[in-house]
Amino acid sequence: VSTQSTGAKSHFVSLFWQGPKNWYEQKPGKLTRPTMEEKIRLDVGGHKFVTTRATLLKEESMISAMFSGRYKLDKGVDGYYFIDRDGTHFRYILNYLRDGSVVKPKDAYLCAEILVEARYYQLRGLIQLLTTISPFPPLPAPGETLLFSPTGRFKDGILHWLGTYGNAQAWINPHTSEMIKVTSSSKHSNSNYNNIAQVVGEHDTTFYTKNNVQDPWIQIQLPLEFRVKPSHYTLGSKTGGCPLRNWNLEGALELGSKWDVLIIHKDDETITKNGETVTFKVENATKFYGVFRIVGTGPNSVKKDPFIGTSVFELWGELERII
Repeated sequence: VSTQSTGAKSHFVSLFWQGPKNWYEQKPGKLTRPTMEEKIRLDVGGHKFVTTRATLLKEESMISAMFSGRYKLDKGVDGYYFIDRDGTHFRYILNYLRDGSVVKPKDAYLCAEILVEARYYQLRGLIQLLTTISPFPPLPAPGETLLFSPTGRFKDGILHWLGTYGNAQAWINPHTSEMIKVTSSSKHSNSNYNNIAQVVGEHDTTFYTKNNVQDPWIQIQLPLEFRVKPSHYTLGSKTGGCPLRNWNLEGALELGSKWDVLIIHKDDETITKNGETVTFKVENATKFYGVFRIVGTGPNSVKKDPFIGTSVFELWGELERII
């Protein structure tokens, strides 16, 4: 792994990919003009807080979008707006918005948990603060990149590195810890093959999408503060006996951005058997991406409808920190 500096600029991630459905799926209605002094009562997973609209609008984030006045929000009968999220650490979020600082967490794991919440609410300033004061060894500074070259071991790749917080702790599945978000067009009906965390796991079991569904996809979203310019990527087939044959690898700057096709695989028989991982070269990638996906374009190895699956997805290339 090597380090180099770039002049990277931050890109604000779309506010409409995640968050409590009781606000972002609503259509804008007739709105009253909000006042900055208005008291806002929040119920975050059963933890109740009172603040002002001015506090919630201090930094561009998912929270500021919610309470900007552009969306019609419904209060509960108790006068609180409900956010369906564990509220254990929300006081750190709120105190940061109040004064722009955060008390150094007592240990590394508390720091990591608060960082998960900062990513969820898309608070870039808090993410930067937490990575600065974290008890873990420092990650690359904003504007720097780390170079990951294929070694033949998928555990030396970028996503596994993120699961160890830069080799500072024992590996934790980065989807389970909410560092990386893995989604798919569907999940297989067989419980042996529908644990989506396996996509960024340790090559234990293959995750498959559902049979007989056209245009299947598996999507991997990186943490808010990172982007990758890929040079290679790794896929595997551990169980199920249905390796990929026809698929594309695609990348996007962020959710909602245009997808770029990075590789087209047509009748590709490189992955031949269970238990195998294969690393593919990404030719001429010139951009950094925050989201990647595998899209099925035809039958797999058993000539069935294009359901897709992998027991590992790993990236190689330049990892850039943007905030």
